Order: sequence, then C-alpha cells, then structure tokens
Amino acid sequence: MQYEIIVVLNACTDNTLQVVQEACKNNPHLRYVIEKKTGLSHARNAGWQNARAPFVFYIDDDAYPQKDIITVLRNCLNKNEVLCISGVTKYWSINSPAWINPEFVEAPIFRQSFGPIPSGGFINGCACGFSKHILVQIGGFDSRYGMKAKRIGYYDEVAAQKAIEQRGHIIYYSPDIVVFHQSHCKSVGQFLHSFFKKGQFRKRAEKVNSLKSFLWGCIYSMMGLFLLLKYWPAYGLNQAIIKSFSLPCIFFGQAFGE
Repeated sequence: MQYEIIVVLNACTDNTLQVVQEACKNNPHLRYVIEKKTGLSHARNAGWQNARAPFVFYIDDDAYPQKDIITVLRNCLNKNEVLCISGVTKYWSINSPAWINPEFVEAPIFRQSFGPIPSGGFINGCACGFSKHILVQIGGFDSRYGMKAKRIGYYDEVAAQKAIEQRGHIIYYSPDIVVFHQSHCKSVGQFLHSFFKKGQFRKRAEKVNSLKSFLWGCIYSMMGLFLLLKYWPAYGLNQAIIKSFSLPCIFFGQAFGE
C-alpha cells in the first residue's frame, strides 16, 4: 500500500529533529519538513504542500493513531469522493492527572457509521483529512487561527470545514477512524482558560453578539453554582468545576473576543 508519513517540525526546541532523522533511516515511508513560520496553520499548510499523495490526514504531535488507520482511511475514501473527513479521538491518559474525565478531551460522536457529518457537527482537529485539491481551492488553513507555539488557538480546521461547506461540498465522518490523544490541559485553570479561548476564536470566525454572549455567560455562571453542588459529590471538586463553568467561559470568551 502506498502512503507516506510526514513530520512537520515547527518551532521545535527539543531533539525532535534528531529523533525523526534516526527514525527515517529505518522507515522508507517516513520523511520530515521544517516549517519556520510558527503556528499550527503554517505547519498544516507545509504538510499538504509537501505531500506527494492527493489526500492528507492530520494528527497532533501528542497523539497516536490506531494501528490500521491507513486501511480504514482507504476504505472510507473508496466509498465516495471524499474531500474532507473527520474521525474520533479517544483519551490517552499518559502524563495527565488521574482526575481528568475523558469527556473533557474526546470530541462528540456524531454518527455510528460512515456518512455525512450531521448539521452542526464539526471536524476533529486531531483526526481530520482533506483532499489536496480542495485545500488548494480554499487557500489552505487560515493562519489567523490555531495554536502558535505555546499560545492557545482554535478553529483552524473548523474554518477550513466551513469554507468547504460554503462551496457546496459534503463533509464526511467515520467513527472507525480513531486517534488517541493526550490532554493539553493539566489543571482546572487550564481547562477553563481553554474554553474561554474557544469562545474568543469562535467570535473571530463567526458573527457573535458580544452583549448577548455576556448576558448568557452571566446566566450560565449562576446556573453553574447550582450545578457545582450537584456534581461535586459524584465527580469530585475538579471535575465539578469544569463541568459547571465550561459553558460560561465560552460565552465570556465570545463577549470579550480579541
């Protein structure tokens, strides 16, 4: 089966280059590119622009795919003309506190078999694939979105999804495509900050009313106090805080968007 694995080195400060160079000696499918512009969107663009194959699939640098992901992907691509497809993530608990709930990391399951993603569904940034043809059409990934080194960012893949949908194309989804992903967040404060940033980047990507978002943030904050008392005995304080106040943080992020 023909495939290649491309590692994009972007703002690396450790020995990743040496590790990849050594691995390339024993794996003819593996190669790497160096992208000097810092940011996830730049790294994604470097990946597809250097790919030899007509279709590219992305995972994060703190994740690993299921063993048969190439076969599963190939089966999905043979069923329809797939321009964009999303899989699912399962929580990989390595290097994370024991109290973290997998639901804080795993994206929702949108359907139980291969097919179009439901209305309102969004692709999973840690498990998503694109035809190079459609990436050329939309101009690749927008550098206004996504992570930039240690600076939190979101919505680069969702912005690409929306651009594809606006051209009348179907976004596909398969729960059989699985990637195991670590949690970026290791503390309650980091989780709540990430939800706040998701709100900020959503406002950047969509038309959001700041005043309404602020009011909803206040309402859900008051509701969160009651939810905290409900969740605390069952889930412990850390999980209870996140479950109770993640939604207000998103709305406040939208209200005070950059």
